[in-house]
Amino acid sequence: MAGFVANDIGAVDISCFIPASADLSALQYHFVRIDASELDNEIELVATAGGQALGILQERPKASTAQWVRVRVKGCSKLVYGGTIARGASIQSDSDGEGLTASTADYVLAYALESGADQDLRHVVVNCPGGQNNA
Repeated sequence: MAGFVANDIGAVDISCFIPASADLSALQYHFVRIDASELDNEIELVATAGGQALGILQERPKASTAQWVRVRVKGCSKLVYGGTIARGASIQSDSDGEGLTASTADYVLAYALESGADQDLRHVVVNCPGGQNNA
């Protein structure tokens, strides 16, 4: 991991700015999705294991104010791992918006550039929105 810089691989990073629908202050580098219950397309934490995502939250928004946040939808990002993931593995979201090794029929939302364990912050290549179904 020493000397690793995500932008060294020459990827083009694509992000969007979108309003947050809830307090996301503790969820930097977690998978987020469009909140279907909101009329103004705000984002929320991915709360369904193996489900779709818009991307990975890049900022730590303030808890007390509604604000626009940056979400990485394609390219390189950091991600909080929710379990052990091997370098090169396909990644899905768990029910806490953290990365897990993808299972059959789950959406592949990213690919691991680094191995890591539960609660590690590691570099990934993001493959959102939606991801690819792993079936």
